[in-house]
Amino acid sequence: MRVRIMIALVVSALAMCGCEETVSSSSQPEEKPPVQTTAVTTQPVEVREYSFPEFVRSRAAGDMLSNVINVGFDPAEAESYLETDPFKDYNCERCLGGEYYTFYEDDYVGLLNSQGTVILNPDKYSSAKMAAKDLIVLSYPEGSNKKDSDSYFQVSGGFGHFITREEAFKLEITAIAVDESTAVQHALAVRGTVDSAVYDSIEKLDPSQIVTDKSFSQIYKAVLGSRAYYLVLDDYLNITVCEAPYAQISFKIGGEFGKCYVLDGDDHTELQKMIQSFGAETMSVKPGKDEAMDYIRIESGLNIGDKKIFTMSPDGFCLTESFAPDGSANRFFTLYPKDTFVDLVNWVAEVAGKEYAAAPGAETESVNSEE
Repeated sequence: MRVRIMIALVVSALAMCGCEETVSSSSQPEEKPPVQTTAVTTQPVEVREYSFPEFVRSRAAGDMLSNVINVGFDPAEAESYLETDPFKDYNCERCLGGEYYTFYEDDYVGLLNSQGTVILNPDKYSSAKMAAKDLIVLSYPEGSNKKDSDSYFQVSGGFGHFITREEAFKLEITAIAVDESTAVQHALAVRGTVDSAVYDSIEKLDPSQIVTDKSFSQIYKAVLGSRAYYLVLDDYLNITVCEAPYAQISFKIGGEFGKCYVLDGDDHTELQKMIQSFGAETMSVKPGKDEAMDYIRIESGLNIGDKKIFTMSPDGFCLTESFAPDGSANRFFTLYPKDTFVDLVNWVAEVAGKEYAAAPGAETESVNSEE
């Protein structure tokens, strides 16, 4: 549920006295009206001009998997059709994973390695696809009583062997000793092979915790030092690594609502330092509520550190909420100079906007499609 903190403005001394100031248009030069962020029932807050960040318009809910660090295997790039036959004694059609070749006899598919050695005879299966860098999925022909089932052929070093379905989808979190001390790191082991990436901790997540339009079969959170990552797995346990977001930013500007994430750890540190640099002012009024006022809300600690929420409005009022690991909360108001609100909005437009534009795979429809 979006927390909206709306701050009432102080009625001017002239209004409190029941006075009305009149200005002659002939005696005063015409000035550009101030940015108005409140309803007509309150005095407008005058701050530098700001606007709704454009990059958010196409990402109404943001995307927690936008910052793709590494794609371990791309099925679309793992298969290629051959223009010339590499082996004179076989009619090869495709190359799988750059090392294995399909050939056909009587509509059955066989496999060769790069040395021209037959590693699968063409006598049972009608098709073969590279599902992972170490896994070829074989399908039976139409009309077969096994046409609805697949066989799994695990390959390595130019050779392969059949494995069961349970072995094909075996996934474990394994501990790796760092040294002779008790320190350990962790990695995912897929089909008995330990992934090269190691982390301080790995935990499986509920998919409902992830805001994304990308599809996946399983997802894990991994932490290494001060960085957090999502290990995104497709149907055949291929791992795509995304840097996990460090903060969520939601806002209402000019009647439009938006949301995005801070995807880079360095940018998150910069944002925290910027907030800490805001010089607090002496409060002379109490904050209230104004449903028409703009706001920006920054929630830190999504994956690293304690949860903290800053909610600021254009008049400078900011509610800070800190949540300790035991669930206790500390809440307090701070009054900042009005332009700090504009600084935050501009930071989102410039820095977070660049993150989304530069993140590999930010425009990709899906990490890997589900079957």
